[in-house]
Amino acid sequence: VDYYGDVHSLPKLIDDKQVRLADVKSFLGSEYSSEELPSVEEAQDLAKHHRDNDKVLVKKEEHSEEREILFRSQTERAQKLKDEAAFQAQQHNTERQAQLKYFKTEREQLEEQHARTNLEVEFKRQHNAPSGITAFLARMSGAAFVRRLLQEREDRLRSEAQHQQHIAQEASLRDERQKEELRQGLEMRELRRRENAQKLTFTREQQSLDRKQRRELAVHQRRGYEHMPK
Repeated sequence: VDYYGDVHSLPKLIDDKQVRLADVKSFLGSEYSSEELPSVEEAQDLAKHHRDNDKVLVKKEEHSEEREILFRSQTERAQKLKDEAAFQAQQHNTERQAQLKYFKTEREQLEEQHARTNLEVEFKRQHNAPSGITAFLARMSGAAFVRRLLQEREDRLRSEAQHQQHIAQEASLRDERQKEELRQGLEMRELRRRENAQKLTFTREQQSLDRKQRRELAVHQRRGYEHMPK
């Protein structure tokens, strides 16, 4: 009985045509007595059992390959999302650095504007300041004192206005920073959501594959019936 359950005459399977059945029995009789050997029907059942076991092994190998394919697919998809998250984090850092540079430029420009305004005021005062007899008369009449008081008041008002400009600028920059942080936070939250959704998808894919493979093995063990035979 061969692997497929077919019955053959053993001497016919031997290349030497002079070998007869009696020779085979004589050769095997010392170790394999006819009483100990299974019958043809038993041998066919054994062959079928071997075939079934081999099919199970083949099916298990196929299942192993399916699991490996799924694992590689999930690894590639997970790595792709990780790369996207890393790129997004790097992009956010670049945007923050650019924003900080922009804020620094805005502050410096406002400081330069204030310094230039103060310098222009001082230059005009020096240019328009009385000299000689006019300065003497201004001091004597008290006009110089009044002018100094007016200038000090003007300086206070200008300083307060510049201070308010600083406050308004910082409030504007703070709003821009908060908006940017909110946008970046939402983008990263979306990535975290996609990562969690991907993990759930991977779990469902694995569970689906496990159910499919268990069903295939069960069908195979029921000799190919998808439902239990009557």
